[in-house]
Amino acid sequence: MSKFGKLENRIRSLSNDICFEEIKTYLEHYGFQISTTGGSHFVFRNQGERVVISGKKRHVAKYQVKQALEAVNRIAEKLAREE
Repeated sequence: MSKFGKLENRIRSLSNDICFEEIKTYLEHYGFQISTTGGSHFVFRNQGERVVISGKKRHVAKYQVKQALEAVNRIAEKLAREE
């Protein structure tokens, strides 16, 4: 299994130890662009979807991981309908 595949499995299993760099890699893989809010939070945007992740911490909160997964799933559904 590829390195990204392993990362995706960890994220989809809602592991408690997902760090900011891992969620950033995951979202960027699916086309999200990152911007800062001027504080410790980062906003990822793609096709009308918006995910806010708090950076600077060791681990990302589980609810933020769920929000990222839901955003990626909605984008995948949109792309599937367009095909």
